[in-house]
Amino acid sequence: FLTADPELDTLAYTELSEQLEQQQPEGRRPGGWQGSVLADPCELITTLVDRIETLSNDVTRDLWGITSDLECRVVRGWCTRNAEPEPIHNNWSHLHPGAFMAWVYYAHIPPGSGDLVLEPPHKFLDYALPADQHITETNAWNAQRHHYTPREGELIGFPGWISHAAQPNTASTTRVSFAFNTELVTRS
Repeated sequence: FLTADPELDTLAYTELSEQLEQQQPEGRRPGGWQGSVLADPCELITTLVDRIETLSNDVTRDLWGITSDLECRVVRGWCTRNAEPEPIHNNWSHLHPGAFMAWVYYAHIPPGSGDLVLEPPHKFLDYALPADQHITETNAWNAQRHHYTPREGELIGFPGWISHAAQPNTASTTRVSFAFNTELVTRS
C-alpha cells in the first residue's frame, strides 16, 4: 500500500463530515454514519479527488506499468464517521468490486480508533501451511494480514481488489475518514 501526507486541513474535513451527516441523516447506522461526497462536491472534496487522481495515475504508470491510453478516475467517494460507544463501530472485511485502487484519507484518527487491516490474496495460505507450525518468522510474503495504524492527515492507497477492514473504534471520539475508489478508464 501507499501512504501520502497531502497536507490538507484535517479540521476542515472533520467539520465537513459533520455537515454531511446533517445533510444526509439517512446514512446513520449503528456505530456511526456513512454518506456520499461526490453528488455535490465542495472545494475540499475536489482538492482531495484531484490529489488522489494524480497519485493513482503516477502509480498506474510507475508501479503497474499501465499503458498511457488508460488513466485512473475517481468514480465513488464517501465519508464515514465511526463513533464509540455504539455496538458496531467498525467496517467488516470487504472488497470494492470494479475498483482499481482504493484510497482513504484520515481526517480525524484519535488513539485507539482502530487499524486498517489489509488481507492479501494469499490470506488462505494458512490452510495449506499453518503459520503456527511451519513458519519461523512472519514477513510481507507470508503474513495473512497487514495491520496499519493510520495517522491523522494521512492518505492511504491500495489495490481495490484487496480485502480490507477497519478495526473497531475504541476511542472516546469519532474516527473520520473519506474513502474513494478509482477505476481505469480510456484517457480522454
